[in-house]
Amino acid sequence: MEMVFEITVGCLVTALLALVVAKSAPEMALVLMLGCTVVVMVYLAQVMGQVVGFFQTLANYGGLSEGLLEPLLKSMGIAVVVKVGSSLCRDANASALGAVVELSGTVCALSVALPLVETVLGKLVELMG
Repeated sequence: MEMVFEITVGCLVTALLALVVAKSAPEMALVLMLGCTVVVMVYLAQVMGQVVGFFQTLANYGGLSEGLLEPLLKSMGIAVVVKVGSSLCRDANASALGAVVELSGTVCALSVALPLVETVLGKLVELMG
């Protein structure tokens, strides 16, 4: 809970600083926001490690193989990176690039999920006949 408040306050302070800096050097404001994003992502890495560990424990309890869990975890990572990347592009007044980042994330998430879809389809075909 404390982490969310720390991150929120840090991001708000960074946003205010970026607003002040943007008047004289807009590119520096973007660098400031990008730096804050990197710091927050590194800060969150340990929590994400705990989440991944929890999913692995669930998979072990359920008797699921790592191959079935991997696409889910990769898709989650893609979603986080795409959300941050597209928002940064939009903040830099590059909406078209933000849309490209979102499209690439969608394509990558689908490609990561293909083995899982193939497994499910194989099981369905097996059950049907």
